[in-house]
Amino acid sequence: MDDRAATETLGMVLLLALVILLATTIGLGLLAQTSAIEEGTERSYVNIDPTLNTSALTLTHAGGPSFQTSGLTLVLQNEVGREEFELDDPSLTESGLDDGSFETGDSVTASHSFRGYVDISLYSSETNERLYRAVLSTDQSDISTPSAGSGSPPTARIVALDSVAEGFSISFDGSQSSDPDGNETISSYSWGISGNGSVIVNGSDPANATYQAPTDIDGDENVTVQLTVTDDDGNTDTETFEVTIVDTDTAEAPEDADGDGSAFNDTNGNGVYDEGEDIVSKDDLEDGYNDPHAELVIYPSVGEIKPTGNSGGGGLGNGGGGGGVNQVDITVKTITAGSDFTANGANVSLTATGDIRIDDTNLSSTGNNGITITSMNGRIFTNRTTMTANGGGDIQFNSNGDIYLESADLDAGSYNADLTVTTATLYVDQASIDGTLFYDPNGITVNGSTSQGSVSQ
Repeated sequence: MDDRAATETLGMVLLLALVILLATTIGLGLLAQTSAIEEGTERSYVNIDPTLNTSALTLTHAGGPSFQTSGLTLVLQNEVGREEFELDDPSLTESGLDDGSFETGDSVTASHSFRGYVDISLYSSETNERLYRAVLSTDQSDISTPSAGSGSPPTARIVALDSVAEGFSISFDGSQSSDPDGNETISSYSWGISGNGSVIVNGSDPANATYQAPTDIDGDENVTVQLTVTDDDGNTDTETFEVTIVDTDTAEAPEDADGDGSAFNDTNGNGVYDEGEDIVSKDDLEDGYNDPHAELVIYPSVGEIKPTGNSGGGGLGNGGGGGGVNQVDITVKTITAGSDFTANGANVSLTATGDIRIDDTNLSSTGNNGITITSMNGRIFTNRTTMTANGGGDIQFNSNGDIYLESADLDAGSYNADLTVTTATLYVDQASIDGTLFYDPNGITVNGSTSQGSVSQ
């Protein structure tokens, strides 16, 4: 019998002795509960001999099952911060790990900058199980273990989407975190982030939070969101969750049946095309698209929306229609577009019940009715967008909230913005207007100054 087999046999004997002792001193009810825990966490038994000083931590495998180093994560943390290491990271100093496994006799050393007590955990990244935990001090070598009656540590768990487009937000759910010692009580939730963006905690329900991605990034980025839970015995656990922020300027649009880049109905609201979401072809958009339930996203790679045939008929609030054969007429729930819209000999009409975001785009119309953008119960974002309405047409904004025209360039016969409520704000800083933009109602806030033209009630 080799050393590992002997160690495992000894471990099972000790475990059996522990079960017998529990049955004798505590009773059959707790024995049944202990058996269930043993069955669910059998892979979590591993003996580690740790050594911690002010610059490094060394973990030596002292018995128990072996694990692939590619599936192990070492976590060090205290009240100051947190560090993570993959055991197959070449920056770590190791002995015996050349074969890709962490087994009896092997050791690994990680450099650190912590002082005082350090919470040390070894996780399986494949199963998210904690294989080992200890609390050591850089000032003394004794291991701090929970005292009798302190209970088992809780388990933090995050449920969320793993990708989000720039400017969008996603929800994080930590409510499935648990306290396995039977009390089932999590006393506090603490959220944090490493990277761009922000995490906003739900004040009335701290188990849930929202991650808001930055509005403009240069290439895809990764951020890490962290949840630390504390149970009613004062024990803690932390889970991290990585999210990819997608740069929509360079993102590839999903393809329709013909292999062409297409828009999509973003049903989960993360601004990223996910498998199973409905594709909206460019032809559908150019023929006149009307779906009041669609949260429409159009990546720049879809290309210019420029109808060349009969319009598919009227959307709500389209500013009078006009019905030219080349009319752009889209009515949906929300619009997020990085593409250009062109209506030769007709008008452009974009309508949504919620927000409309068409920053950094070009809109062009030669129809009598010009360009109409209507958000019936949301906001309008047209920053750095150029709008040209030739043929005597006007540019009309209708919103039940804020309207953003910062650094926008407007050229038309006339300009109107109806913000409906006096609590709304009209943002016009550095906007270039070939004339005067008239707004309603009286009393709204106008933010910024135009670089050309004027704004008037």
